Amino acid sequence: MRNFIFATEGAHDVSFLGKLLVRRGFEKTTIFDKLPAEWKPLFPKKFPWNGNSIERVARFPEVFQKDDLVVGLLNSGGDSRLISVVRNTLDILIPGNVERVVIFSDADCEPASKRFDNLTAALKNINDLAAVEKAPGYPIPVPSKIGILECGNPEVAIFVFPDNFNSGTLEDILFECSSISHPDLSKMTSDFVASLDSELAGGHKSLIKMRQGSNNKKCIMGSIANVLKPGSSLAVAVEQQKLIPEIKESPQIVMDVDNFVKKCLL
Repeated sequence: MRNFIFATEGAHDVSFLGKLLVRRGFEKTTIFDKLPAEWKPLFPKKFPWNGNSIERVARFPEVFQKDDLVVGLLNSGGDSRLISVVRNTLDILIPGNVERVVIFSDADCEPASKRFDNLTAALKNINDLAAVEKAPGYPIPVPSKIGILECGNPEVAIFVFPDNFNSGTLEDILFECSSISHPDLSKMTSDFVASLDSELAGGHKSLIKMRQGSNNKKCIMGSIANVLKPGSSLAVAVEQQKLIPEIKESPQIVMDVDNFVKKCLL
């Protein structure tokens, strides 16, 4: 088996990349017994407690398979946990058993290069810690260029949404998709959020979160998702609804991500 790790910040990232994989002929594995043996230890056998907290932990990888390729999509639960989740997964699978590790992250309000530098620094840090711990299979390669696979065992690459250059998030890509797949809904939702922002006072308590960072586009996409599948998250809408156009009809920004994924699967 050729094992690949695709690490992401959140559930809708997983849904988006899973959609691209399915369109490339991959099938999502939904039965535990059909998982490759090396991936099964990533799934707990008992209720997944978070330490002593009564909050459960449910971020299992979504595993997609095609022929001898196995791609595990990881939801880290946030940018601060992205590299630690990569480390934990590699420790279970053993780096030598993983052919490629691909990390997907949002640029947010900074240029993509700034996020790339932060991620490479974090990768160097886990290599340093692994050396102290004498963990097998380390060090792993640290990419020298954004969007390019760094040779090694495993090979490692970093892609920063939306396009490896500009500030922004996956929601920017999804909004462009919605403008094609649901143009009326996309425009009216964008206009609605814009009207809230312009008509309510600057310090209005209801808009504090919306006005922070990249949250404006997140609010738009969350609203679109709830219209497409009422009561559901953006991740569910991306996976189950026709939000993402077929590749030949998609905006260039989606084609670029799809081409990057294609290169990572060769």
